[in-house]
Amino acid sequence: MKPAYAIAAILTLAACTDPREQPPPAAPPSEPPPQTVVYACEGGSPAEASYSADGALALTVGEETWPMRSAEAVSGSRWVGTELEWWVTLDNGQEVGTLRRLGAEGVGEAVVARCLRPTGGGVLAPEPPSSSVPQATPAANRCRAPALSLEVVSQEGAAGSRYTVLAFENQGTAACTLQGYPDLSLIGPNGQARDDFRFNQDPGPFYPEGEAITPVTLEPGGRAFFDLVSTAVAGEIAGETEPCSPVVAVRASPPSDTGTIQAPLDLNPCNGRVRVTPFRPAADPNRAG
Repeated sequence: MKPAYAIAAILTLAACTDPREQPPPAAPPSEPPPQTVVYACEGGSPAEASYSADGALALTVGEETWPMRSAEAVSGSRWVGTELEWWVTLDNGQEVGTLRRLGAEGVGEAVVARCLRPTGGGVLAPEPPSSSVPQATPAANRCRAPALSLEVVSQEGAAGSRYTVLAFENQGTAACTLQGYPDLSLIGPNGQARDDFRFNQDPGPFYPEGEAITPVTLEPGGRAFFDLVSTAVAGEIAGETEPCSPVVAVRASPPSDTGTIQAPLDLNPCNGRVRVTPFRPAADPNRAG
């Protein structure tokens, strides 16, 4: 038989742990609802885009809806699905959304719809996460557009491709750092940026697969190089003929900067796509440094 004091202790403990007196478990944090915006598209059919906090997108044009996932983009924001891509950029106070059909290489080619939405001070479609720059450069050391100049270092052709080496030069009085890929646009003869090109980030021969992209430090007068690789042979876009439409300049921004620098460029790129390599410390196309 248990002593009386032991029974009393058990009863006291039970009273202290009465589940009816315990606070209810905290509710799990709720995810914010998708951000849904409507774009006016050429042809009259609106596009409704629902951007989720996890990077997913549900895009509805007319009576069709396509689920998409976030993907890397040199500028603006990009999502891809099984057949289509949705690319959003900001131009003169408007979001410009372009819906393209994916080609054999998973790159958007034929335009399905071009759509616009005045931002009115609103939030640009959320940028998807990027895995191309695994290690961030401290903001205080980043190179900014006002302290940089841009030049075309060299151009050469091989097997239907055109290799253009460009460089940012530090015109400032203090060292700064570039890491990753530049933001680019190609300028047509009318002086306007062409929106019919996709820039595909490619480490090229400079970084083996899986290797982190390292920062390039520019002392005053120092340069960081990158390549623009285009094709000179048409055939992937219906109706495109050679020589393809001309480009007269390239406009570039350092990563995480809205400022731009422009340089003349004589180019006739085909097939609506251009490859761009990350910054490197030497012009030699064989990785150096």
